[in-house]
Amino acid sequence: MFVSDVAFVGVQQRSRNNKKIVREFSRYAFCAAIFMAMASCGPEKEVATPTGPVPLSYVGVESCSGCHEEQYRAWRGSHHDLAMQHATPATVLGDFSGVEFENYGVTSTFLERNGTYFVRTDNASGELQEFPVKFVFGVTPLQQYLIEFPGGRLQSLPIAWDTRDADEGGQRWFHLYADEYISHTDLLHWTGREQNWNYQCAECHSTNLQKNYSVDSDSFDTTWSEINVACEACHGPGSRHVQQANDGDLFGLAGLVTDLDDAGRAVWQMNTDTGIANRSELRMHPPAQPEACGRCHSRRSVASQEY
Repeated sequence: MFVSDVAFVGVQQRSRNNKKIVREFSRYAFCAAIFMAMASCGPEKEVATPTGPVPLSYVGVESCSGCHEEQYRAWRGSHHDLAMQHATPATVLGDFSGVEFENYGVTSTFLERNGTYFVRTDNASGELQEFPVKFVFGVTPLQQYLIEFPGGRLQSLPIAWDTRDADEGGQRWFHLYADEYISHTDLLHWTGREQNWNYQCAECHSTNLQKNYSVDSDSFDTTWSEINVACEACHGPGSRHVQQANDGDLFGLAGLVTDLDDAGRAVWQMNTDTGIANRSELRMHPPAQPEACGRCHSRRSVASQEY
């Protein structure tokens, strides 16, 4: 047998083997198709839709008071509690008995009628106009007053009430820019952007504040969960914490987004020369309390609307 004959026989053998493989593959493919067709005739099964974590929500201070009564009592009447309030006879501390206050030629008058408070002062055109007071801002050592404007704006009056006792120099009206004339065309005039509550002040005086500014309409639809600085302003949204507490299954951070309970890891030391307290060491890495408190008690700008 010549080499060419051997090669020819080899080719024939490989051809027969290939045909056998194709027949076997076709048989298995046919069976698989029958199986899949039969499976598709059965009852449909529900496919589980993957879900993400349940969004956290704000539950309000009353949801906290049931378990944390001592902390709730300590908070009531505090600066945080009184950070912002509706203007009522119970909350307004200033003298609105018709008294006048003059500053650089502008005479402002403070009035009260049937439980509603008004101030007559210069408007955005420099003319005297009477405005109703919507909210009070702060409590000691001074209290400011907010006026409602179109476009969802609240503007802060530049004249504040000194809430200190009279023998300490308080119980009087004073201008925040006492040594500077602020005309109605000035950027610092109380009707302008720099004295706008939504833009400048709101975030640190209410809980879960959302500015909701519209560029298209140049207006605000500002909302909050609670008007003042309540529990969740520092601890973050508490829905998961309440759920774990109700289930009797507190674990990890007890459902909260941060751990502020680090008081036992350092001490506060008062500097008698400056009157400022300093901590002996950083208590956490990153330090939770400075991160939570520094959002408002520091020189900063807003990085995010979320807690």
